[in-house]
Amino acid sequence: MTKTNVQPIPSNSQHHDTPNNKTHVIKFRVTAEEKESLELTCKLLNLSLSTFIRRAIHNVMIEKTVIVSGGGEETLTAVSTLLAQCSKVGSNLNQLARHFNSGGADTEQIRAKLLDELADLTAFRLSVEKVLGELYGNAQAYHDALAVVKDLEGRMKFNKELRYHVAAYTSTKNVAQQLKTAKRPAAFEEQHRAELTAYRAAAAYFKANNITKLPSPKKLEAEYAQLASEKAKFYEQYKEAKEELLKLKTAKQNVASFFREEEQAQQER
Repeated sequence: MTKTNVQPIPSNSQHHDTPNNKTHVIKFRVTAEEKESLELTCKLLNLSLSTFIRRAIHNVMIEKTVIVSGGGEETLTAVSTLLAQCSKVGSNLNQLARHFNSGGADTEQIRAKLLDELADLTAFRLSVEKVLGELYGNAQAYHDALAVVKDLEGRMKFNKELRYHVAAYTSTKNVAQQLKTAKRPAAFEEQHRAELTAYRAAAAYFKANNITKLPSPKKLEAEYAQLASEKAKFYEQYKEAKEELLKLKTAKQNVASFFREEEQAQQER
């Protein structure tokens, strides 16, 4: 099971994320790799680039410990906690302008810290993708196991029907032959109606399934036992995969619910 732990450090900032008095424009250059990392991180956090930078300027360390080996609920909780931490961080564009345009000693420190956070968040994103990938793999295993179980059940049903008709045909074959030589066929048919009905039903079943040679009853019994054994084995795999599928469905519902709430919260700001 996945064990995911996020340790938040509260923000001291009380500024609003999107102040109304945005009167200054700033520009600074970054490398292509840094730009790609910034865009990737903003996409992960569901934030605009400007909002992310406003929050980063307050130097709020988001510490997290992520151990991913399977499962999905705790990882999704970690994602929710991480995003909640970021949403609490205030912003001030003028502060950001002074830091990056002054060329002061703290500029490189802020930049280094920002890049460290980007690296951590990228690693975190990859861990989440790994977990979701494993869950989707388990979902595929569920469908595969379910298909095998259904196929085995179908073959077992056919085997059972075939054994029934073979037994009925074998036990009533003599009665059907006697009908051909009976002096009073109608009376004989009435007297042996049940046997003749079973014989004709078996003959029709063989014809419908293109069976021209009757299989051995012992062979059919052995085949049924083998199918039952295989079904029991695959059914255990099916149950395990079904549990993982339920986890995946719950995880997807949690993600959808979280982002609906996050989007509503952003609209209300």
